Amino acid sequence: GRLLSKARNSGWKRSGMIAIGNKALCELKSTEHLSMPIGKRKLLVSDSYLKILLKEANSKLKRTRDKISKLEKMI
Repeated sequence: GRLLSKARNSGWKRSGMIAIGNKALCELKSTEHLSMPIGKRKLLVSDSYLKILLKEANSKLKRTRDKISKLEKMI
C-alpha cells in the first residue's frame, strides 16, 4: 500500500502489488525503456547512430536514477 503509493508519486507509473499466499510482492516499474536490434555478428547501424542511442540510453538511466533518489527521500 504505502510503498506503492509513494512509488507512483515519484514516477514509477507501471508498478503494482500481487499477493502470493500470505506474502505480498511489490513490483516497481517505470516507463523508461530502450530496445532495438543493432546487430549480431556485424553491426547493422552506423557509429553515429550508436552515439545517438548511447545518449538516449544515458538520459533514460539518469531519469531512472532520479526516480530512485526521489523515492528514497519519500520513504
